[in-house]
Amino acid sequence: MVLEVTEIQKSYGNRDLFRDCSFRLQAGDKAFLVGINGSGKTTLLRMITGELEPDQGEVHHRGTLGYLDQRLEEHSTTIYDTVQDAFAWLMETEKELIGAQELLAQEEVYRNPDRMQRTMERIERLEHTFRIYGGYKLEAVTRSVLHAMGFGPEDYQRDPATLSGGQKSRLSLARLIAQSPDVMVLDEPTNHLDLVNIQWLENFLRQYPKTVLTVTHDRTLMHSLANRILELDSGRIYCYPGTYRRYLEQRENRYKDIRRSNQAYKDKVAKEEAFIRQQHSWGNHIQAKSRQKQLEKFQQSQDLVEVDQTQPFSARFTPEFFPAAQTVMRASGIRKSYSDNQVLRRVSLEIASGERVGIIGPNGSGKSTLLRILAGVETPDQGTVELANLVRVSFFSQEHRELNSQLNLIAQLREIRPTATDYELRSLLGKYQFSGEDHLKSVSVLSGGELSRLSFACLELDCGNLLLLDEPTNHLDMDGIDAIIDAINHYQGTVVAISHDRHFLEVVCQRLLLINEGQLESFAGSYTQYQAHLSAQREEHKNQERQQAPPVVEKRFKVDRYKVERAEADIAYWERCIEELEAEVTRHADDHEKLVELGRQMDRAHAELEASYERWGEAQGEK
Repeated sequence: MVLEVTEIQKSYGNRDLFRDCSFRLQAGDKAFLVGINGSGKTTLLRMITGELEPDQGEVHHRGTLGYLDQRLEEHSTTIYDTVQDAFAWLMETEKELIGAQELLAQEEVYRNPDRMQRTMERIERLEHTFRIYGGYKLEAVTRSVLHAMGFGPEDYQRDPATLSGGQKSRLSLARLIAQSPDVMVLDEPTNHLDLVNIQWLENFLRQYPKTVLTVTHDRTLMHSLANRILELDSGRIYCYPGTYRRYLEQRENRYKDIRRSNQAYKDKVAKEEAFIRQQHSWGNHIQAKSRQKQLEKFQQSQDLVEVDQTQPFSARFTPEFFPAAQTVMRASGIRKSYSDNQVLRRVSLEIASGERVGIIGPNGSGKSTLLRILAGVETPDQGTVELANLVRVSFFSQEHRELNSQLNLIAQLREIRPTATDYELRSLLGKYQFSGEDHLKSVSVLSGGELSRLSFACLELDCGNLLLLDEPTNHLDMDGIDAIIDAINHYQGTVVAISHDRHFLEVVCQRLLLINEGQLESFAGSYTQYQAHLSAQREEHKNQERQQAPPVVEKRFKVDRYKVERAEADIAYWERCIEELEAEVTRHADDHEKLVELGRQMDRAHAELEASYERWGEAQGEK
């Protein structure tokens, strides 16, 4: 057991968020915490990490625990230092080791056998700790994780304070991965990652030998990795061993059992109440009173389990009219730059009527810029965007810029349809899970998920026949994502959507547009077909290299593999050298001149070992 949560309770005002929640995770578990938005997932994670205290109950973990946190250390002055700070204790160990080694050259130490022996033992302990915790490969690990999260050498000296929110999230994730805790706690780790980053993270977590607890709405990630699902439902936690698909089956069986049990309870209560009323009508008040007491005891003895009755919102987007043209949009020669950064370079595309098109590409490649230009929100430096006759665009921005933060919810909707009654607008808000007095809330106080739902309500109220959607599934729970997918699949217009949600891309999009380095590439097919296409391309490229490449190219390919193997051999060699030198130091503890020479050899061996790790990291990147 590496993590144990025992009977925790947490309340806010009159609301019981958790009631006697307990679960355990074993070493190597890949567990996912699921539940509707507002069920308390992030609050539970914060109690696990110690940021919040439960009202009752206990949380215990064995070993180190790391949490994906958006807040960066204030003293980190560079991106590189931010990741290196994850090894602060190990770097301090290195300083102590160097200091202890320098003591060997001091006369008052080497002329005092007892002090010399104590110093040697301390050096041995420090060096052992530094080595087994990866001290000699810190530089290689730091560069590797920064590269995986999209930071190159040119970014290393940037101030983290200058980063965007998404970049800070990726930097925090890089730091946590480098830290390699025994229990890794991740809250929406795929937010702000592009598809390449997400695939890298999935592969990393699959091979990660330690325990991972994740909150995510990325069901592809859960399907791929989960061996345990923890579901928060009505203040209780339910543990399901096995895959995500197995969880769905087990949950449905549990719901059936609960509904059957609750119905049996209601039937019994109704039958008893009918009997009591009958006895009263017949004047048998003593009999009725006795049965009433029996019924009350029965009701008190039952511990009814509730199933969360929160219904997912229901969306429907219905255009008023449809264009007759086969091509509804045509963009030609689009160029866009910000200062010296040319984001789009002569991009051209056509969108056919009724198409479902997904836009994908690395972070910062210009996806949102292109969509804003297509929507007419932003002007290109060069190029044109043409719409067919009767085409009307509706734009969903991930920043929700179409919303007015000065208004309340019902006023926001009334701006779109001034003639609508309060009843009509409140009914629409109810479809999107805004109930009670929510219609009087200010837009400025809404959460990310609430802003998304309000934007979709606005879209339903005034829907064009060409939807341009920028990350439509962000901030939605899985039921909400399913609702949007269902609405789009029933929508009879044309859809162009940016998304990093692989499930959304797979079930919605019939064609993909890949933006990279300012250029646009079109692929006709689903996301799975696109991935298969990329794999086939890579395999074909390898075959061509093996069969057709000139000898110099083949030699270079072999050299890359050779570099990895040679670096690994060098690492093993220098680690053996260090062990042998440590043994020599112990044997010659009374020989000052010999110790000085051994110290020089030890310094060289450590330097060579660190260089070998660096070569290993570079060679891995070349493969």
